[in-house]
Amino acid sequence: MTDCQRVSPLQLAQHVRCCECEGSVVLLDLQRGRYWNLGQAGARALAGLVAGWPVPEWACSRGEYPLHGLAMGPDSGDAARLPVASRAVSPGTALADRLLSLGLLARSSSQVPPTHVRLEEPCESLDPDCVGRPLPLTARRIGNFLQSSALAAWRLRRSSLQTIAAHVAAKHDELSHGPVEIAARAERSERAARVAPVERLARLNAGCAIDGIASDADDVCRLTAPAVHESVRLAALAFERLRPLAFSARDRCLHDSLSLVFFLFAEGLSARWVIGVKTNPFGAHSWVQSGRTVLNDQHEFVRAFRPILVV
Repeated sequence: MTDCQRVSPLQLAQHVRCCECEGSVVLLDLQRGRYWNLGQAGARALAGLVAGWPVPEWACSRGEYPLHGLAMGPDSGDAARLPVASRAVSPGTALADRLLSLGLLARSSSQVPPTHVRLEEPCESLDPDCVGRPLPLTARRIGNFLQSSALAAWRLRRSSLQTIAAHVAAKHDELSHGPVEIAARAERSERAARVAPVERLARLNAGCAIDGIASDADDVCRLTAPAVHESVRLAALAFERLRPLAFSARDRCLHDSLSLVFFLFAEGLSARWVIGVKTNPFGAHSWVQSGRTVLNDQHEFVRAFRPILVV
């Protein structure tokens, strides 16, 4: 552990997320829905002042750096410049005071630090040709899609990203107690729907399973984790087929991603909701990921963004 990683009385506020990107540090204020790009100088200046600050170790061994300012993005018109610090005040202290006044930093004793969710590196995209039989577009599933799309639009208009992230995390935790059982139940119902009623009755009377569907006596069978992942992929493919009914994903990545997350919830499934950023030029993007699979975008494209929020 370097001196720059020592325990500090400052930390990120509970509603703020950050990531290191090309030597700079970007902050995401979930309450205001705004990004702050500190630049390389600002990132290095705070390395020894804020606990868990994501600055590369090479930036800790360069000594004092001048503070060029604090830029708020993504629009250049939102830039807020700080006066050049005097020689008696360190650049890091001046910047930390500014961030404290904005509510982006907090004293370590006053708040619980935000939790970090690990995200696997994306290495594949959803390929319709590499999945099994597509899920039937039933009336219930179409209704789930329309409701999920409307809910995402309503949430984005009425709630902050912090509230939305808390809701998604709570729902994800709720499903994590039994996603295998839920997915198994959904798969059994889909298979049962494809069996003729007379044949189904005959098999049940004989105590036989229907197309791999366990009978009541054998209902303890559950899907494995890979099968759950496959269920998520199939549901995402159904979402992709239904998307043209309501909206286009182009230039609406946040709405598209939240709609998919809510659709998966309605199917008894879940995946990671991600917001990523990049610099030079600044950009932000949102996608949904299950394991290493990107469900609503191309993995080659999203790898250009550094995850700043993972729910």
